[in-house]
Amino acid sequence: MVFQKKVMKGIVFIELLQTLERHHGTKTLQSVIEKANLPNNGVYNSEEFYSFDELGKIISAISKETKTDTPLILRDLGKHLFQKLAVLYPEIPTKKANALEFIASVETYIHPEIRKIYPNAQLPKFVIEKQDVQSLTMLYISDKKFEAFVWGLMLGCAEYYKQALDIEYTPVEKQQNYSVRFKIQTDKAEKLRAPGGLWNMFKRRLFGVK
Repeated sequence: MVFQKKVMKGIVFIELLQTLERHHGTKTLQSVIEKANLPNNGVYNSEEFYSFDELGKIISAISKETKTDTPLILRDLGKHLFQKLAVLYPEIPTKKANALEFIASVETYIHPEIRKIYPNAQLPKFVIEKQDVQSLTMLYISDKKFEAFVWGLMLGCAEYYKQALDIEYTPVEKQQNYSVRFKIQTDKAEKLRAPGGLWNMFKRRLFGVK
């Protein structure tokens, strides 16, 4: 896959390479930078945009160097990045009561908030097919095919809200655009343990506040 447009924020590259060095050491990091043949020798600006092609080269080099499957690298990157962004922009996740609610709001709340911070961000599309208090089925639509990265973001979200989520995803055939269906499930006990979840329940029952 070759993506020439500069659509990925530099913070993603920085966090990926720093995590690699933290877990595998400086020698492995340098080897990955050399094998990926990066034009900037692995130096990135968190506020600049870079191409998916460049990110793909790094991930491919990491996969070969560490003998780790690409989906697992993307998963771990997504999980780590959610935790990082939750620290940088704490006001975004705190407005939702639990992980399922946060994930379901990706098109109506999260993406608009991201575009306020990064106006040039090119984001995938998510379509909710089915939703209730304990489960969510949604489509991820993007030609980038980064569903494992999305999987990791969801896991990072679950960890932030201290919830256990069961997440499954499968490609959808016969779609005009590349699509993956995510099925996410939680349970009522986990929902009430999420930050704000129990308090919101009491507000609704005692005061009629939504």
